[in-house]
Amino acid sequence: MTIDALLEKLGKEMGQEISLGENNSCTLVFDQKYELNLETADDGETLHLYAELCEIPEEGRLRFYDILLEAHLFGYGTNGAYFGASKELGQVILFQNFKVAKTDYEDFRQGLEDFLNVYEAWKTRIDKVDFSLPKEKELSTE
Repeated sequence: MTIDALLEKLGKEMGQEISLGENNSCTLVFDQKYELNLETADDGETLHLYAELCEIPEEGRLRFYDILLEAHLFGYGTNGAYFGASKELGQVILFQNFKVAKTDYEDFRQGLEDFLNVYEAWKTRIDKVDFSLPKEKELSTE
């Protein structure tokens, strides 16, 4: 399946036209608050799905990265998505890649839904933690 075909089918299901813009990217908004971005890689065969998760904290960075890396191990805490840090944006990015030639629409749609659920859960979890506090004083982040 092609990237255009995946987006066309998704657009029909969502009741709106979805296509890549001039920068080979587009933004999907869910629940009027979650912005997920789709962008093709330079190879034209990979579709990046990503979203800005949060600002990189000034205080408590070590604890912050410790929590992210622990969840990142084997993808257990992220359902196969990944964390990355953008120094340029000062943001942590949650992302996942789809090899389009190996992805049918159902896999893509399910992957998108799973990604949105993981993104929402991590947004909620990170908002609850004060990374400047010692770990033993932290409220449960589960």
